[in-house]
Parts: sequence; structure tokens; C-alpha cells
Amino acid sequence: MFHAENSAGRVCRLPKPATLFSFGAFFGAALLALSSGVLAQGTPPDAAQITRGQFVYQDNCAQCHGWQGQGAYAGEDLPITGAPLTTSTLSAAEMIEVISCGRPGTGMPTHLRVAWTEQHPCYGGLLKKDIAPANFPMSPIKKQLVEKEIQDVVAFIQDAYQGKSMTYDLCTRLNGASKICLDYKK
Repeated sequence: MFHAENSAGRVCRLPKPATLFSFGAFFGAALLALSSGVLAQGTPPDAAQITRGQFVYQDNCAQCHGWQGQGAYAGEDLPITGAPLTTSTLSAAEMIEVISCGRPGTGMPTHLRVAWTEQHPCYGGLLKKDIAPANFPMSPIKKQLVEKEIQDVVAFIQDAYQGKSMTYDLCTRLNGASKICLDYKK
């Protein structure tokens, strides 16, 4: 466990980096669910939100998580492999927090500009000063996102990847009539 003291002197414990993604019960998820909008309120996302999320995913997530959502080696410039989203058991609120705040001690970057501040503390009230610099999440590879983009990309991930295997229909939805989808045709 990581131990960090927040600005109020409360000690918060975070799972070790290797278990943080699968841990699933992040401290601030309930609070985040109250303030994070459409997904956290239980309203199903609409097709437009999922489509917007697909573009956000392609531009900001696919390099590490792969076009199939199964995790991918980011490359020589960034030697990390993103977690597989197809096997994720995170709720929408938990995914929003992970994308917003990143994952301390891992390669998952923070994508929300105000994350780890008084305006948007992470994982039960932690601020940037509460995390050792060596464990602080890295900056995003492409760009910071706004809360709406994070909600949209979570809607897309849950619709397209979470708990699903790649199929021909899903592949053509993501890639059009690409030859890479022929492997999934039955």
C-alpha cells in the first residue's frame, strides 16, 4: 500500500501500483459519482456521447490501451503497456476518477487539468503535495481533457470494450471496412 497524508493530516492508503487498477474500490468514487454528470447519475449514455467518446479514445487512449482495448505497448518513446479495458470491472465513477487523476506509481497519466488540487482532490481527498514526486502520475501523452470528454470516453469504453471480446461487428464499427476485421468474421 502507498500511504499518503492529505492536507488535513488524514492518512490515506492507496493499493500498490500493480493492484491499483484491479482494486476497484477507490475512496473518492462515491463523491465523484455525485458530481461527475451523466454517467455517474445512472442515465445511460446516448449514441452521440459514445461517438464523441470514440474520438477522444482514438486521440488520447489507443496508443497505450490499443484499438481493441486489450492493452498495447505504447512504444520506444514511452515504454509502458496500458491496462486491458476488456477485463476492467471498474464502475463509470471509478473509471472517471482513474482517467481524471491517473494512477500513482504507474504509467496511467492524469488527464484532468485540475486533478490533485483543492478544486478536484483524488482518491479520498489527496492533493498533489500528498504524493511523492516519483509516484505522481505523469502528464498526458496528447492533451488534458475536460470533464465532459472524460465522461464521453468512459461511455465509449463501457459500450465498446468493458466485458466484451472483439467481434467483426465491433471491429467494423471501430475501423470501417478495414482488412484487419476479416480475422473476426465468422
